[in-house]
Order: sequence, then structure tokens, then C-alpha cells
Amino acid sequence: MFSKAGLAFFIFIFSFSPKIPLSISGSLVFIRLDDLLVPALFLIWLSELLLKKRRLVYSRLYVPLGSYFIVGLIATLLGYYSHHPAVDPLYCLGVILRSGEYYIIFFLAVNILKTKKQIIDYLHVWTIAAVAVALYGIADHILGISGPTGLYDRGWFSHQSNHMGGFLMVSLTVVLGLFHFSRRRRTKLLFAAGLTVISCAILFNLSRTTYISALAALSVFYALHNRKLLVIPVICAVTLFVIVPAIFPNAVLGRRAANIVSDIFSTRIEHRDAFDSMALHRAKCLYVFRDFPRDILFGKGLGFYPLYEYDSQIALVPVATGVVGVVVFFWLLAAVYTTATGVYSSVKDAELQSVTKAFIAAYCGVLVHSITSTAFMIALIAYPFWLLTGIVSSISRLSACQNN
Repeated sequence: MFSKAGLAFFIFIFSFSPKIPLSISGSLVFIRLDDLLVPALFLIWLSELLLKKRRLVYSRLYVPLGSYFIVGLIATLLGYYSHHPAVDPLYCLGVILRSGEYYIIFFLAVNILKTKKQIIDYLHVWTIAAVAVALYGIADHILGISGPTGLYDRGWFSHQSNHMGGFLMVSLTVVLGLFHFSRRRRTKLLFAAGLTVISCAILFNLSRTTYISALAALSVFYALHNRKLLVIPVICAVTLFVIVPAIFPNAVLGRRAANIVSDIFSTRIEHRDAFDSMALHRAKCLYVFRDFPRDILFGKGLGFYPLYEYDSQIALVPVATGVVGVVVFFWLLAAVYTTATGVYSSVKDAELQSVTKAFIAAYCGVLVHSITSTAFMIALIAYPFWLLTGIVSSISRLSACQNN
């Protein structure tokens, strides 16, 4: 009972968790509220498991997920002993523990969610949290954000614009899935309002990565739902690039029109605005590959470079975990995809099928987002992604039980 309530509380609160800087032995470490909440939630669930003598719920994703975590741990330990003076041990420990927290949320979702009602109730809590975050961002914008700064770059969510954009993109697919299944008119109107608020927050977020990943997710969703409705993401794209210049302020227009290619190849950086310097920074992130041949098997470990220096999951996986990590990571991605598509084709319940459809769309959106972000290592994206993966795994079990 307590673990179920705790998971619901986590779903609502994790997106509001600020980054708290702490200085430990000369090292700057950022702690989030969920860094304390997830271990506590796991201990509560474990105590209930032992006291009530419940059985663990099996998922076919345990093996690839556990394998990738172990590879990351081995790579980090080897990297620490090979490059000891250049590595901050506390930072390495923090990255490993944080990635473990993501997988714990997946594990808890698989073991706690036992019924369709639980799944839908948790998704409703998620919807409320996402709308609240979007409303906060919009209100913050109205109260005075100006110039080349998007939502969630100041105040409570300081410098989390791209991260929060990924969270809103995943939330958009979840609410879209609930919207298309809902039968009652009042419920449908509420979900439509939620979609409108989240879409506005994504637009004013000013993250080009979020724009593209959201369009990709919408395209996948409507390709699965009804191919005739693929016109909807096309309309969104036209709105973004054609109608927006006529009705939105300069901040949105500047972000939409920023030329990434010229940013990368230009050498003038003294008077660049925030957008240009970010594009140039992403081009320079390629330097992390310079020593890749020396650590080709297991890489340099997860703590050798700060995550912001990769700024791309494509760069992080080979550099941090080597060839072994690349193989296991793609095995994990393939396992997640085959699990989701298998559930989508086998589940008979229309509502659960709609949730699975939303996950497949979110999965594709996160993959696109990971091109210019370390999406699978960012709390605001990794937590909802693995939570939704756990929900789909629970749907797989429910579907199998119904079929039997």
C-alpha cells in the first residue's frame, strides 16, 4: 500500500525537483529530491515484499537492463583506475547511482502495477504533474522572461530548458494516448486542454531538439493510430515554420530561425547569443572522441567527462562505455522496442493499446532527442521514459493473463 502511494507521489513530484548544489571534499555535487525519494521508495517496497512474502515479477528487460548497468559500472571502475588523477570519484559515484535510480523506477513499476485501473490512475497523476509544470513555465514566461531564453532557464528550473522539453515531449504522447481513448466528452475536453497547455509550453521552451523530437513522436503516434491523421503533425510543422512568424514574439522567432550549420562552421564566438554558442558547443563536443581508440573496449567510464561535455547520447555511449557498451546499449534499445511492439500487437484492451501506442511514439521521440542530449542520463527524461517502459511491461503481463 505504502509503495503504491509512494510511486504516485514520485510521479507527481520528480519533475518539480530542483538541483541542489553541495560541496563535498572540494567536489561540487548536485542532489535532487528524487535521489532521496527513490531509495526510500525501494526500501519500502522491499519491506512489503518480505513481510507479505510476495514474488518478484519477471520482465524480459531485466537481463539487457542489468547488463548495461554492469557494463557502465565496469567501464567506470576501469576508467577510474586507468585515469585516476583526471577523474573525480564522487562524480563517478553520482552518475552510477543516478543511472541505477532510473532502473529502480522501471523495476518498481513492473512489480507494483498489477491492474489496468492502477496504470490509468498513475497516468492521470502524470498528466496533472505535466500540466502543472507547463503552467508554471508559461506563467514564468508571462512574468518577464525575454530575449534568447526559453522556459525553464531561470528560477526554479534554472538551465533545464532542453531537459524539461524532453519531459514535456514524453508527457505530450502520454496525454495524447489518453485523449484518443477517452469516451466521455468532459474527460476528452480536459485532456484536450492539457494537450493545449503542454503544446504551448513546448513551443515557448525554445528547444529546437524538443521541436523536432515532438514532431517525430506525433508522426509515429498517428502512423500507428490512423495514417489519415498524419496530417496533424504536418499541420504542426507548418504552424511552427509558417504561421508562428506572424503571431509569436521575437524569442520564439529567433530560436526557430537560428541556423545550426552556420553556427558550427563560424569562427566568431565573442558576440554570440546563447543559441549560437550552444550550437557551437555541440560541434566542439566531438572532441570527446579524440582518445576513443585507446579505450576502445570499455571506454573511459561514465565519470571521465561531465555529461554536458558529451551533449549527445550518441557520443556518450561509445566514449564512456566502449564497443562493449555500444553493443549492450543497442541490445537494450532493441529489447525495449520489441517488447513494446509485441504488446501493441497482442493487447486486446483498447485503452491499454492506446497507452502502448503512446509509449512507442515517446520511445521514437526520445531517440531523436538523444541526438543532441544525453537523454537516457537526464533525470527529467530518463525517469519518465523508464517509468513508461515499466508500465508497458506491466501491460504485457496483464495481456498475457487475459489471453490465458
